[in-house]
Amino acid sequence: QTYKKDWVVYVTDANGIAVSNITLTMKVLPLEYGKGTLQAIAGWPYAAGAVFCPNEDINYNGVLDAGEDANGSGTLEPGNVISVSPGTVQTDANGRATISLIYAESYVPWVKVKLRAEAVVSGTESSKESTFTVVGLAADFTDAAVAPAGAVSPCGINACNVPN
Repeated sequence: QTYKKDWVVYVTDANGIAVSNITLTMKVLPLEYGKGTLQAIAGWPYAAGAVFCPNEDINYNGVLDAGEDANGSGTLEPGNVISVSPGTVQTDANGRATISLIYAESYVPWVKVKLRAEAVVSGTESSKESTFTVVGLAADFTDAAVAPAGAVSPCGINACNVPN
């Protein structure tokens, strides 16, 4: 199953006035990935021993380059596991645009990302970012008798420098 989380981006000029018809380039970049398990108690928190490791794709090109496979698994962790749609969007008459993040339930709460919006307004390049760990529906994490999809990290349970 997948989650779809909508985000709204507003573009204004230096006076706070909404700017329409601005093209925004959106990026979602994984910063860290978690390894471990969640505890079967209220809210499904991280169990003891859960760790967060830096994204192995240092240059964000999606290719396993020399020196990037820190844990020796033969693949990049976490990989490109979250998509942003659309990648390019235009602001409406109110200076607003809506984008969506789409990701598998199993990656909640195991991936920390940076969502970045880039634009050129009045000839000046600007960007804004938000950093967060991806979330799921509260209903998926309230029953200790029903494990959420990400009860065990899809990236494994071993230490950061050990293969999954």
